Amino acid sequence: MFGMIRVGITFVCALMISVTLAVGTAAAKNWNTNSSDQNLNKSATFNPLNPKKRNAGDQVPVSSNLPLSDMMLAKDHPFISGRDATNNSRAYNNRTAFYETRWRENYDDFPFYEILCRVVFEADWVGLNNLEEIKSYLRDNRCTEANLKDDRYFLSDMIQSGVRVDIDGDGVRDLLVFLYGWQVKNPLRMVAFKFKWETKPESLDSPIERLFRPEEVFADAKYPKVQNARFVSTADFNEDGKVDIFFSDGGYDHKPFAIYPSKLFLSSNDGYVVEDLTIPLKIHGSAVGDFNSDGHFDIYLGKTISRIQDWNDRTDENPTLLMGDGRGSFHKANEFLSILAKSKSSEVQFSEFLDVDGDGYLDLIIGGQCGKQSYIFWNDGKGKYNNENKAIIPLDYVKWGNPKCGDFYNTITQVFMLNDEETNKVYFGTTSSKHYKGNRISLFELNGRNLGKNLEPFPDAEDAGFAYKMDYDGQLSGSRLGIFDFFFKKTIYKYDSSKRKFLKVGLDNRNHEFKFPRDKIMAKK
Repeated sequence: MFGMIRVGITFVCALMISVTLAVGTAAAKNWNTNSSDQNLNKSATFNPLNPKKRNAGDQVPVSSNLPLSDMMLAKDHPFISGRDATNNSRAYNNRTAFYETRWRENYDDFPFYEILCRVVFEADWVGLNNLEEIKSYLRDNRCTEANLKDDRYFLSDMIQSGVRVDIDGDGVRDLLVFLYGWQVKNPLRMVAFKFKWETKPESLDSPIERLFRPEEVFADAKYPKVQNARFVSTADFNEDGKVDIFFSDGGYDHKPFAIYPSKLFLSSNDGYVVEDLTIPLKIHGSAVGDFNSDGHFDIYLGKTISRIQDWNDRTDENPTLLMGDGRGSFHKANEFLSILAKSKSSEVQFSEFLDVDGDGYLDLIIGGQCGKQSYIFWNDGKGKYNNENKAIIPLDYVKWGNPKCGDFYNTITQVFMLNDEETNKVYFGTTSSKHYKGNRISLFELNGRNLGKNLEPFPDAEDAGFAYKMDYDGQLSGSRLGIFDFFFKKTIYKYDSSKRKFLKVGLDNRNHEFKFPRDKIMAKK
């Protein structure tokens, strides 16, 4: 099933508000899977049909000749999760990438229309079809609308995800943007923007100074092609203390379907090195964390499709757990998973590693699709998950009848932990949708490993917008949540301890209101 994967990856610790990212050295060797001619002469990839392992002794160690002050070693700083690193070789014991990723997937300064405008008029490498038609459309509305449609998706769908990393080492986190391939079978190359400042929450002046050229960001002087980066994680897989990026590619989600590899971005002195983590697969529900307490980050891949002609004509593969060795290599470790967590019948559409019960070990959360039950699998302290040691997340599941997919709020889109500082109670929370329509917050009081009833079965307001991205709105206790929809409009919720529920306290359309030089950008040919 899984082959050993050779990568060199990096990470910056999560609790720093201003970071100097020095892109470090990473050595990587290519090796081949033998599943088919199309995969020959490629970097190491996961092939669910042909396992191949590589000895740890064959790995090239990662080193750095940068000054310690520039390397910003993660071991020298606490993480947002609150668990300090222990030493170089065990820097990430029981760490999840969840909090680090929330900090880097920062959408409070995300000038939606400026990004779109600059992509079309300035980033000639992106690869858009019908480029002149798109330019004409945007000139007519002065980059204030994005309703141009291809076969199914719209121009507005193109701006998919972003990660804040300090690309040029000036102490300000820049913005690396994943573009969704909204045109049929046309994955797009990424873009990156230099930011002038970390944040100015009271200002609508755009933080964008300019686009980075590909050679400023990636070692091969090419932005990688991406189809669907719905799930993004940042973590230090090779333990050199600098940020690296993994995303699972969900493919083109409608006829004619298309699938692509999921990728890792590995730091080097010449910029990020792009490696295929998998062969072409359609993957949803990935998660990153040290599940087995060995100090190294691991990866869980949820719903996986290796061939698709139609939703009723496809080949599903089982979810897979990849164990990292701290030097950028992985091997399949499904023996640690429960039957449900590694079964394709579970339709794992969402996943996350979090220490839900507070015992110091990462539990595995999986969210089913279309009414399939969602679970928390409790870690036994040795990295093992089993069917007997789990809790059903008590959402609205069908107990009888055969309703249509999307009749109930039971497709998990986000999860979070809430520490009620007034009562010292701890809660596990979810946002869920009716199969990606609407949004409802659910909250469950924790008593050890027991989940209480849903405290918000009938919330004051159900949002029409899907909870596409989420942050803690500056409150690590989880008492404030920022929910972003597909267009990065933010709805803010605040927890009311006396009512034991979240209340909507504000809407923030800031990302659509940034001032930027429209005419200057659109004048470019």
